Amino acid sequence: FLSLIAEQWGEPTRALSDNAIQDLQQHNYSGNVRELFNVLQRAVTLCEQETIDSEDLQLDRTQLNSNGPLSGNPEEHGLDNYMGNIEKRILESALKDSRYNKTEAARRLGITFRSLRYKLDKYSIE
Repeated sequence: FLSLIAEQWGEPTRALSDNAIQDLQQHNYSGNVRELFNVLQRAVTLCEQETIDSEDLQLDRTQLNSNGPLSGNPEEHGLDNYMGNIEKRILESALKDSRYNKTEAARRLGITFRSLRYKLDKYSIE
């Protein structure tokens, strides 16, 4: 992807630091490659050196988890809180993937705009 981005943008191809690679491997993606591509595009834009480091990736630190996106135990915090956290992560991911276009996020999630707005209010997501 870094080679493709460099070719498309006329930039030099950048390398990833070991820390950046580790963070990318541990990041909980929403299940599509587009998010990874977007993360790398943003990193290329922000990186001022030849090597992209963890800070350039700007990954949500709460999403870095080697246990996967559904880590934790529902019995520890209750099923409602556990499922609420999962739903909140999905909503946040859909918003990021759609560049915070709520209509597009609702379409991607297969819900109405009104339903999305309700859920965003429920979890205090802006």
